[in-house]
Amino acid sequence: MAKARKNEATKTASRVDNGMHKGKPTTVIKIDPWNPPYPMHGDGRCTPEEFVRQRTSFLITSRATNTIIPDRTPPEANSQFYFYHGVYPRWLPILEKDNVRCFLRLFAECRDDCMTYGSIIIPEAFNHMVVEDALRCAKVAMEGKAPELEGHCANPNYMN
Repeated sequence: MAKARKNEATKTASRVDNGMHKGKPTTVIKIDPWNPPYPMHGDGRCTPEEFVRQRTSFLITSRATNTIIPDRTPPEANSQFYFYHGVYPRWLPILEKDNVRCFLRLFAECRDDCMTYGSIIIPEAFNHMVVEDALRCAKVAMEGKAPELEGHCANPNYMN
């Protein structure tokens, strides 16, 4: 009887992960931090708009705080950053001066066109902040609390 239970538990654990650790099945469920599990339905007490805002807030927080995340930004987004209406030539002097006000102004102007992908500031833009030693701009981008950012933030944990 105990052996039958053990075999059933082993089969169940194998179905969850299909992995092995030291000859024993694992029960770890792998979660993609880019698309973490979140409640799919509201609790019935909020409007659909409020539910969408809550879900978006949850995704922004999750994507910004998870560590070592693969960079899923498509190459087209990086190309737009470099070639869209001369944003990149305007970007470099702002970073050289580490001018937060100018950074936020440029971001607000170009946010949806070439500076963000999803709810994240594209890693290529954040990398330039780090390379140019624009630490004040990088801090503002990572915190994402400035009204001009509208909840967008940079994630230093992307592997790129």
